[in-house]
Amino acid sequence: MKKAGWGVTAFLLFLLWSGAVPSASAHAGNTGFSTLKVEDHSIRYDLFLTEMSLLPYDSSQDGKVTKEELESGHIGDYLSSRLSLSNEGVPMTFRLEEIEEENKDVIPGFTFHLVYRSGSAVTSLLVQYELLFDDYDREHVNQLVLLDGPDFADQTIFNAGNRSYLYISEEDRGMLPMLGQYFIQGIRHISSGYDHLLFLLVLLLAATRLKEAAAIVTTFTAAHSLTLILVAARIIVLPSRWIEAVIALSIAYVALENAFARRTVPRLPLVFLFGLVHGLGFAGALAELGLPERNLVATLLSFNLGVEAGQLALVLAVFPILLRTRSRDWYPAASLILSLSAAGLALYWMIERTGWLG
Repeated sequence: MKKAGWGVTAFLLFLLWSGAVPSASAHAGNTGFSTLKVEDHSIRYDLFLTEMSLLPYDSSQDGKVTKEELESGHIGDYLSSRLSLSNEGVPMTFRLEEIEEENKDVIPGFTFHLVYRSGSAVTSLLVQYELLFDDYDREHVNQLVLLDGPDFADQTIFNAGNRSYLYISEEDRGMLPMLGQYFIQGIRHISSGYDHLLFLLVLLLAATRLKEAAAIVTTFTAAHSLTLILVAARIIVLPSRWIEAVIALSIAYVALENAFARRTVPRLPLVFLFGLVHGLGFAGALAELGLPERNLVATLLSFNLGVEAGQLALVLAVFPILLRTRSRDWYPAASLILSLSAAGLALYWMIERTGWLG
């Protein structure tokens, strides 16, 4: 393979495998979740931390953490000292209401139901998140979602380099600001949804014309838009664990078809079928973000448009490269390497998401 061919292949492999770490981290043992609900003078804060992150509280040294060990270890004092909220510069009072043992996407852990109170209505909220980074786990991350009323949601990610979040309330939120927020959330979700992007990438590897690529993206969009609406309307309810596993399986199937199929079968029906499954994944992300009671259809459309913007960015960035290199003699080998790499990564995700790895 010529140097240029190796260069393009290495670049695409970098894009593919660079998604492995972030995607896996969404299900890893050091990823926590925060859901904040603004309620006039208070904040209800549901904090999920994995059992792995809480192993320093394993006083029995049996490799497992219990609710009793957390309570005897004064976990409440640790949370109040490392997780502070203030409103308009004034610290809010802290209370740990309940500790609940639960699994999050097959990862065992605990949800801490916290309540922060203020002497005035919450209008300027500062969250300072200092948990675990300097004590136990420098690589810890926490995904935060804030909900304020039926029409507003926002999110951020805490890590060792980003430990604070500022939220400014708007007294009168119109429809356009709310839709803009959901559009941004759609872009954020697809930009971190490496499995969805990888699915499109392996499809584009076999596309030979821009018209074909456009048909693939359009079919994928139509399919996941349908299931997104059905889940939002609660017509379909399925376990997220198996949805995520089938999404990984869809990537592996298309990638292996790229590598070994002598004739490319008509792909649009297949894209539509797998697009339905990916739509269930999008719906799960949107459900975690929160759906407004009003303007539901407009919200779904705005979120979906954000997702499409992210997908089009991938197509515009990658497909011109594929078109220019398709005629080169090294392209079949490069396509084979990329497809097999994608298949291997996807099969690993599938096994991980089903919980078979333990």
